[in-house]
Amino acid sequence: MLMIPRDPRGILYFLTHRSLWKPFLSRLGPYVTLAVGVVGGMFAFTYLPQLAVLVLFNCPLAVARTVLLVFSESSAIINIVSRN
Repeated sequence: MLMIPRDPRGILYFLTHRSLWKPFLSRLGPYVTLAVGVVGGMFAFTYLPQLAVLVLFNCPLAVARTVLLVFSESSAIINIVSRN
């Protein structure tokens, strides 16, 4: 499903004003590094234990639900860490 913004003026404003690009790009690197580290760590340490528990209750959908659970937990951690 393609998400189309209702009011694209903000995106167009950002794309046409290069003075806004430098602050955005300066924050993008640390945020992407944080996100990759957290998601990678979460999959490395929590995926298999959570999968083992979910297989008991959601056998056919356990793999997909575990992936969604790990992404959801990672999102919460990234949100908390990046705001502090």
